[in-house]
Amino acid sequence: MRLSFYRGKLQAVSLAPEFFMFVRVVCLAAMLAVSGAALADGAISALEAVRQSIERPHTPLEAQWIEMDVCGAGEDGAHGFLNSVRDYRSRDSLNVELLPTVRARLEQRLGGDPIAVLRGQRIAVFGPVRQVQINLYDGGVPRGRYYFQTQMRLASASHLEPLVSDTGEPLPARCGTLIV
Repeated sequence: MRLSFYRGKLQAVSLAPEFFMFVRVVCLAAMLAVSGAALADGAISALEAVRQSIERPHTPLEAQWIEMDVCGAGEDGAHGFLNSVRDYRSRDSLNVELLPTVRARLEQRLGGDPIAVLRGQRIAVFGPVRQVQINLYDGGVPRGRYYFQTQMRLASASHLEPLVSDTGEPLPARCGTLIV
């Protein structure tokens, strides 16, 4: 809002909301246009994202670039999951959910199912991170027990970038033996 004088009276003049929307869209487009590999330099680690999320369990972390090793991966129906540690139930694991549409777009871009292609690689992902309660079941019956998992739901295929070396080779994950 800006102030204006009209016939000697001070008045508030509102800037058009469309202008602010335009500025937000331009900023978002510029942010997404930067390559993921370049953004990985300013990315935080998956473990740091997990720790920050645990410190604020009721508030999702703002969307940001996170560099992670894909040490485990799996699927539940058409949903895919990329995990930063071997055991997805570990408190230290960042688990990135690939919605079916995002998974299909990544498959087109990567030339194969991202669950198989990205396992054992280092990637950068962009999005908010949150704590999710996972209920435990025994034969389909709730056991009344649960654990918390740190998750990111990938909103777009453009929010995931495989990290590559100077020669263009994918950077290997730093997690030892992989779970397949």
